[in-house]
Amino acid sequence: GPSPVRMCRHRHTGHDFAARVIPKPLPTPAHLLTLRRQAAQLQLLRSSPVINAVEEVLESDTALYLITPLEHGIDVGDNLCGRPVDEPMARCYLGQVVHALVECYAIGVAHGGIRPESVVVDTKTGGIR
Repeated sequence: GPSPVRMCRHRHTGHDFAARVIPKPLPTPAHLLTLRRQAAQLQLLRSSPVINAVEEVLESDTALYLITPLEHGIDVGDNLCGRPVDEPMARCYLGQVVHALVECYAIGVAHGGIRPESVVVDTKTGGIR
């Protein structure tokens, strides 16, 4: 299943972050190398307005931690709750998802889990990440 995500706070700045905790040992050493490579690639997307990119990668003997900005919003799956969405809003969401995918593919990252629950609507701006 998906790795747990924990909220964390930077001791010096007070900024909130999300830490995806990937427990070790991973199935194979190659799996760990792949995760490290993908995390490094995702760090290249920090300036993207639509991607919640990896800010930092930390590693301990027991886990790999992918640190991302903490998003304050609601995922599209919860936002829709089985309700139809009007066409302008659907176009807006889809356009932003396509923009994110183009940015990822440009650096060789393919997202394998696009689903409503992985798209967050920012409650302040209405944009998605």
